[in-house]
Amino acid sequence: MKAIWFVTGYLALVLQVMCIASGLYIVAETAEGNSALTKKVLKRSLIVIVALYVILWMDGLPILQILVGIGSHVSFCPLLRSFPIVEVSSGDTN
Repeated sequence: MKAIWFVTGYLALVLQVMCIASGLYIVAETAEGNSALTKKVLKRSLIVIVALYVILWMDGLPILQILVGIGSHVSFCPLLRSFPIVEVSSGDTN
């Protein structure tokens, strides 16, 4: 009986992973087809996330964690300037 539970549990896990992967594929294809809308959504979501960090800071979350979170999200802003074509370089501007 336990063997059946383990097999069905693993099968359910594999099916969940396949569903999530196919959903992410659909979202990626949609984002690729509508790059202007995707850029707007990403910019607005970054603004909302930074605003949520400020609210969490006012709620009592430590300032170091807030600054690390804000810094990590603000680091995406330079990549959004040329959004459909993102080139991560070593800092060389040649």
